[in-house]
Amino acid sequence: MQRRALILAVLSGFLWLGARPARADFCFQVDDGVTGAFFHFAGKYSKKPLKAKSLLGHVTAFNGGGVVGIGPAFGATFGLPEGDAGVAFSVQFSFGPGTVGWVAATLDDNGETQGGGTIYYSNLPTVTGGAAIADCSTEPQP
Repeated sequence: MQRRALILAVLSGFLWLGARPARADFCFQVDDGVTGAFFHFAGKYSKKPLKAKSLLGHVTAFNGGGVVGIGPAFGATFGLPEGDAGVAFSVQFSFGPGTVGWVAATLDDNGETQGGGTIYYSNLPTVTGGAAIADCSTEPQP
């Protein structure tokens, strides 16, 4: 009898853990039309004014349609003050044998999904261009 109760308890636990909702991810991209970076992060970004949210994910850097590197990315989003439609992103990343970078981007349209940004690399030219929330299924593949 105790064995049956233990088995039922374990099965109930597995069912409960499996019933959790799927994790929501978001992606954003900064590029100048040719060169840029695609970021994939777990969770959501904060749109609340003066609220920060940490980010953890990965970057896929591309140039001319080809992937040049994939690596870890981390940073934060900051909801801008009331009256300033937007969200600011600050993200650090690395890929390959010694490329380190930092992104500063602001999504400043009323939907907080498009704006502009700059990618600063340790050993590559700086890229300035458009920034936008992207469909994660469009992430460049190597």
